Amino acid sequence: HGFYFGTRYYPYYYPYGYYPWNPYGSYGGQMLVGQLATVDPALVQPENTPAPPTPDADALAALAAGQYDLAVRLHREMLDEGGAEGPEVQQRLVLALCGEERFVEAASLASDLLTTLPTVAATPLNGSIHVPDALELRKIVTGAVRRANREPSIEAWLLVALLMEIEGRGETAARMVDRAAALGLDPALAGALADSMRLVRGS
Repeated sequence: HGFYFGTRYYPYYYPYGYYPWNPYGSYGGQMLVGQLATVDPALVQPENTPAPPTPDADALAALAAGQYDLAVRLHREMLDEGGAEGPEVQQRLVLALCGEERFVEAASLASDLLTTLPTVAATPLNGSIHVPDALELRKIVTGAVRRANREPSIEAWLLVALLMEIEGRGETAARMVDRAAALGLDPALAGALADSMRLVRGS
């Protein structure tokens, strides 16, 4: 594995390193590590490599950080590409649109969601973990209420009802459904939505 020239020892070199043998037979191990790395890097490298974030995780992070424009785009992409299932993503999109003060779009989406899938009223989001803080959520709800008072419609009051339920105010949300009913929302649907909202979180 090497030779002496006078009193100096010279190891033989190999393609992936060298055997650091000395004349007494001890071995440093460099060649072995080099050989393993060329065969299976997992044997000599850490295994806990973090997985890349999913589109849903990116969308959630944008919403929670108050980056509403980005959150709207990412949630719409998931819905357009069929990568999102269930009403949760649509409710999050409603929040993101309201954060951008795009209340007309948000009201249309909220109305479609509640009228085509009334069971959503029984399973609202926990708003406190989807926006930066409770104060921000209150700001979003207040903006929707002001618009509904200024331009009352079934869609506007259903948006307010959904947001208030997301905020955890089920009883108040049910009264907003009553306002939508007064403007022409089907009484049977309105009653079912209001009853579900009153049961949420015992509010």
